[in-house]
Amino acid sequence: MEGLMSAAVAFILLHAHFSVAERIWSKHEILDHDSQFTLSWNPKLDAEGYFHFSLRAVTKGYLGFGLSDTGTMAGSDLVVAWPEKNGNITVMDMYASQNGLPRQDAHNDWHLKGSSFNRKTGIFQVTLARRLAAYDDNDLPINEGPVQIIYAWGKARALEHHGTKQRGARKINLLRDSNGSAAASSALFLMSVPVLLSFMKR
Repeated sequence: MEGLMSAAVAFILLHAHFSVAERIWSKHEILDHDSQFTLSWNPKLDAEGYFHFSLRAVTKGYLGFGLSDTGTMAGSDLVVAWPEKNGNITVMDMYASQNGLPRQDAHNDWHLKGSSFNRKTGIFQVTLARRLAAYDDNDLPINEGPVQIIYAWGKARALEHHGTKQRGARKINLLRDSNGSAAASSALFLMSVPVLLSFMKR
């Protein structure tokens, strides 16, 4: 009986881990010309009103992603993540009032839901969630219609300047489904093996 209970607990923990990390993403964008940085997301919110998305970069250092009205660091609302040497993943809510290194936001609005890091290939992926509305003056809302996003990645496990080739900006409509209709009110997520698994095997 004790063995059965242990097996049941192990199954629950294993299932909980994969239910967080594994999703079917309905939308994908390769953000850079060399396919080093990929954004995947579902336009629909979960039951608690959170928007979920996945960032994948070929880097053994950090990746950064955010919203910016100007398409630059100035005035941007950012999330930065990197793998620590001990295997932990650090995720930091940040902002930048001008072009240059960002600062940490006092209130964390970007929540880590899953992650993976392959030290051999350097493929780093995080699944994150945040609400659409801005919490404070350092945040930008995710609105319907095209929003300006920025992204970057670097070799170090700490913030440093990413250079001119490892960054970019795009305008993407995050809250529209494949039929072009608003999709921010639904809460359905399908759990399965990630569509990006093929990339992870490179």
